Amino acid sequence: MERSDEEQAGTCVECGAETRPGLEGAFTFGASGVLCPSCAAGRGGVYDAERDEWTREPDYGEFAREFDETPS
Repeated sequence: MERSDEEQAGTCVECGAETRPGLEGAFTFGASGVLCPSCAAGRGGVYDAERDEWTREPDYGEFAREFDETPS
């Protein structure tokens, strides 16, 4: 049985930590980019655990091109 995209492990593009996007508060971007919660917060991101969403995106500009997305 295949796991859903939210359950599949990813690797933080900054520190290399393994994380599960959608289940651990990781910030995802582009086709497959992931920042762990700690790195995302360190880059200015603000996560609202009560609403289970990032209310301010972290700065991931230098990774955007690698993962086919331009930050907003």
